[in-house]
Amino acid sequence: RSVSKFPVLLVDDIYTTGATVTEATKILQQKGIKVFGVAAIATTKK
Repeated sequence: RSVSKFPVLLVDDIYTTGATVTEATKILQQKGIKVFGVAAIATTKK
């Protein structure tokens, strides 16, 4: 499989604790993919 030669923007539908984004970033980086940013469509109130 090919790996992106370009940095990627990680998009999440709802940002609550950041756990999903953190884990996804870690997995992508282990595969050699650089994550340059994160965008969320919505967030929850605390």
